[in-house]
Amino acid sequence: MKLCLSCFEQYADELNTCPHCGFEEDTPPENAMHITPGTILLDRYIIGKVIGYGGFGVTYAAYDPLLEMKVAIKEYLPSEFATRVIGQTQVTVFGGDKAEQFADGMHKFVDEAKKLAKFQSTPGVVRIFDSFECNNTAYIVMELLEGETLSEKLKREGKISVDDAIKMMTPVIQSLDEVHKDGIIHRDIAPDNIFITKDGQVKLIDFGAARYATTTHSRSLTVVIKPGYSPEEQYRSRGDQGKHTDVYAVAATMYRMITGEAPPDALERRAYFENKKKDILKPISEFVPDIEKNKETAILNALNVRVEDRTPDMQTLMSELTSVDKVRRRDGKIKPLDMYTWPKWAKIGVPVIGAALVVFFVLFFTGVIGFDAKLKSDIYIPEGQTRVPSVINNDYDKALRRLTEAKLIMAISGKEYSDMIPVNYVLTQDVNPGLVVDENTVVHLKLSAGKMTRTVPDVRGFEYEKAKALLESLKFVVSKKEDYSESIAEGCVISQSSSPGAEIERGTSIELTVSKGYDPAKKPANTSIPDLKGKRYDEVIEAAQNGGFNIKVTERRFDRTAPKDTVIEQKNNGGTAELVISKGFEKITVPDITFESEEEAKAVLEALGLTIKREEEYDDNTEAGIVIKQSIALGEQADPGTEITITVSKGAAPFEMINVVGKQQEDAEKLLKEKGLSVSVEFKKDNAQTKGKVLEQSVKAGTTVKRGDSVTLTVCSHNETVKVPDLAGKTKAEAEKALKQVGLKATFSEAYDEKIEAGKVISQNPKSGANAKDGSTVTVNISKGKDPAKSVPTEPVGTGYVDYTFQDLNNDGEKELIEVYERMLTDGQTTVAVNSVVYRIYETTEKYREIEFKPTYIVQTRDIIVYNGNAGRVQVWAESNGVETIHGFLFLDPESSNCNIISAYHHGDTQYPTSEYYRGANNNAISRSEYLSYMKNVTYLYGHLETKEHFEQSKNYQEPASQRGNQATENTATSGKCGENVSWTLDSNGLLTISGSGRMYDYDAFFNNKSPFTNNELINQAVIENGVTSIGKHAFFSCGSLASISIPDGITSIGYGAFRYCTKLTSIAIPDSVTSMDGEVFCDCPSLTNITISNSVTSIGVSAFISCRSLTRVIIPNSVTSIGNFAFDNCASLTSVTIPNSVIWIGREAFDWCKSLTSVTIPNSVTSIGDKAFGYCYGDGGDKKVPGFTIKGKANSAAERYASNNGFTFIPI
Repeated sequence: MKLCLSCFEQYADELNTCPHCGFEEDTPPENAMHITPGTILLDRYIIGKVIGYGGFGVTYAAYDPLLEMKVAIKEYLPSEFATRVIGQTQVTVFGGDKAEQFADGMHKFVDEAKKLAKFQSTPGVVRIFDSFECNNTAYIVMELLEGETLSEKLKREGKISVDDAIKMMTPVIQSLDEVHKDGIIHRDIAPDNIFITKDGQVKLIDFGAARYATTTHSRSLTVVIKPGYSPEEQYRSRGDQGKHTDVYAVAATMYRMITGEAPPDALERRAYFENKKKDILKPISEFVPDIEKNKETAILNALNVRVEDRTPDMQTLMSELTSVDKVRRRDGKIKPLDMYTWPKWAKIGVPVIGAALVVFFVLFFTGVIGFDAKLKSDIYIPEGQTRVPSVINNDYDKALRRLTEAKLIMAISGKEYSDMIPVNYVLTQDVNPGLVVDENTVVHLKLSAGKMTRTVPDVRGFEYEKAKALLESLKFVVSKKEDYSESIAEGCVISQSSSPGAEIERGTSIELTVSKGYDPAKKPANTSIPDLKGKRYDEVIEAAQNGGFNIKVTERRFDRTAPKDTVIEQKNNGGTAELVISKGFEKITVPDITFESEEEAKAVLEALGLTIKREEEYDDNTEAGIVIKQSIALGEQADPGTEITITVSKGAAPFEMINVVGKQQEDAEKLLKEKGLSVSVEFKKDNAQTKGKVLEQSVKAGTTVKRGDSVTLTVCSHNETVKVPDLAGKTKAEAEKALKQVGLKATFSEAYDEKIEAGKVISQNPKSGANAKDGSTVTVNISKGKDPAKSVPTEPVGTGYVDYTFQDLNNDGEKELIEVYERMLTDGQTTVAVNSVVYRIYETTEKYREIEFKPTYIVQTRDIIVYNGNAGRVQVWAESNGVETIHGFLFLDPESSNCNIISAYHHGDTQYPTSEYYRGANNNAISRSEYLSYMKNVTYLYGHLETKEHFEQSKNYQEPASQRGNQATENTATSGKCGENVSWTLDSNGLLTISGSGRMYDYDAFFNNKSPFTNNELINQAVIENGVTSIGKHAFFSCGSLASISIPDGITSIGYGAFRYCTKLTSIAIPDSVTSMDGEVFCDCPSLTNITISNSVTSIGVSAFISCRSLTRVIIPNSVTSIGNFAFDNCASLTSVTIPNSVIWIGREAFDWCKSLTSVTIPNSVTSIGDKAFGYCYGDGGDKKVPGFTIKGKANSAAERYASNNGFTFIPI
């Protein structure tokens, strides 16, 4: 008899397949690293098939002949540190540091098994029978469970009743209570680690997986985090974990069992609370209204985010679940301050990106772990050196504490603006984390100044140079244009492009229009200047225009009595009134200017109207020239003109260098380090001197020094010394070889570096040329390349985006990531949804800015990215079509109020007259020439969806010939080429004949590459002869008189927009040879009533028949698998459409605005139906539902879901 190596039942020798379970004899393992079935371990256990594996180990079904029972055997096999040669049982451990890491993990693996073995009688814990080491690894023998995981049960059943859920989880809770008493935490509780046996027992499996899979050195964090089930302390730090960690996971599992939904991720809950002040965890009673209040409260108490508010242990959880007395709700509050340690990208990314990667980056960039956290192998750090921690996103106190603990000196060097890092948290550090450096090395930090905005001052009437200096002191970019003025003195500012008082980003360009004085042709006669005191600025401008004098503003200042913007002083100088204008009198809210540069602080305070008094003092942790104190605190109110004292750092306090020559090295180093000096040591052989005696010091005694300065000691050695070689630019192997050649050893550390290529030396200690002891160790810092979290992302970072692109926004040769998001809004008057478009522009993985465009009309928006030469920068614009009743294009720059460019027009719409208009800055009407002049300097870079043609169409728009009355046709030629081997002729009767062989050319109607037929009113009939294989893009664009065309059977493709704006085309037959119909093929053919689509066409392109308003019936052949977005949009007369069962996908708004289409049958083959694909038409204020719209289809199909989601009648067939 044979023994099956799957179910371990016996079967006849003549069979090759087990009749009990179907397992085939000699089936090899799926993974070459796994043990071959039939192998015997420890001369006892027969290994069977693999029943589970992960990154840290493999679980096999096995048989124990001694006890005659089936067992499960778990093998420790972390793929990061070890492998196995095919056909062998021995495990091969990788060399170097990985061997140590493998051994550490194996020790924990066995130790965990021994601890759990004592819980043999605990019902909710899988029983451990044995553990042993062989094959260069370790094994745990445990009971073989037959049944299913809770996860599998929930996938099948959806959810479980409250009482059954509590009953099932009670043995788990009780078992954890026992296990916790022995100091063991599971840390990986979730439905996939709870097993339900065939006889109904519930057991917790994979105890200790997180512990032995994650050694103190390993980067493998894959089993530590399960979004939705892991509490927030598992993301932050191991130190906060305890019984309460498993409590949260058990409660999360019960929540999933009862509601059918996993709880929101703990970090998502915290992030949402930070933004909306509300916990997004839904009460269980929303899902199960009749749940007992005590039971709901017990579970919600255990799901509190903060440890302080959470149920502390399993005993308390069990007590509250079964209590008959009222259970008090511990209403968990989430501290907003806690969120500051989490970068915004980390909050967004955890549920979507692989948990292991996200957890590592979150822990690293919040400072919970850094390179000092021993995620990699320990390195030998010589005495007197230290490893630099990451203090990015730490507040001042935490950064100071961590750097001080690392024996480093912190020096604040100013502030920079950031949308990501909170104010006064560390934004950058100049010594990269992970580098090994001398103790007392100075680490310069820049703090975040928060979002980068400034209030625009009023500079109207100022002399240009004065206005420019003021704006530039606030970090605005100033541009200038000149114009004549009837009121403003020559050389003074007439207007400014950004309104006074506006809050805009620093670095924004503000254009000043500067007076050239009077137009020589309009210069008025000299006149007397009236008394202007008390008049408003606009009244003064009007008086100057009417009175023949001009004005100049010399000052704007606060005044207690004069209203804002009125004249308080006047001095006449010839024909110019020099004025002082009131800024009114209102309290000033004092900003935080600590850690700003003195120059920046003064500019901000003076612009607000405060008087500054300056003081100085030494500060060991702040660079000279940085403000360290202000006498009036942030947020306090002050009168204009109030004196505020700013204290400016003079840097670290100086002192005289002490003399350590003659002292022993250890004593000398101690004395110097106590003074805050960074000490390096070289050696000199001198048998006449005492060994270890300091012979020289590089900085002489009495010299003025300060903390962080460096000093090199030359120390006596009785051994030979060697010159340390220069390792700059060498690889690790090359550096090690160079040191070995001169008798030196190396210890290596790795760190990210923005300049040094990965694998090359960043720095060394001792430095090149120093004298070192023979056989001593040199610390070598090796580059890991650019920090991926600080470099520009190479793939999307956020979640929920609808599109993304990479564009070189800074013209620096490096493309930045731009993600496109949509939010649904309403206009406040109707229920019609509008897209609010958000553009997230990443400078690095950590740092991005968001731009939101909120449309003022019910419109469809699509984003475009342009280089706007008028503004001198790349901008994100939003393109909208369907502005109220205008069929045109609106381009808005949501970053600036100074760019509101509209090009709107109609083209052959029978509903509206032909028209076009343009608007410019501040929505003022402008001429077409002004519009074209502006748009000439705007270059299209990228567009979401099909926007390039729209942009160029709007930029260079010419109405179709059919709408230009009796104007002459653009092309009067009667013959020519329209393909490499394709020609055309046009006779006097308007018959166009196209002949030859091969493809027609592709054209572009919006550029200079126009088809010879574009706007040709002479063509009324076209015949394409056999031999021509394709109709090119825009081939017959705007042939307004073309009424019919004959397409031969040899044509295989019809290009993009080929017949767009053929307004008189009434019918067309597409032959069977055509397999491809591109987008906008028959777009805006309003006379088209009949279309025959061949059986070979596989897809109908985007906007293929949009606005074919005379089309009444469409039969789609059963060769078509997809119908593109907007394919039949605005086919207002369409009453019938036949969709075959070959169609799988129907795009967004495919049949939108088909107001005559009242029902549709959708086959079961369709799996995806886009938003507003059917059943909507245009009404007052936007899309409305077609009254009584009915959908027919199979039950439980995409058709039924679409009908249900949109509130349409559904008839099952």
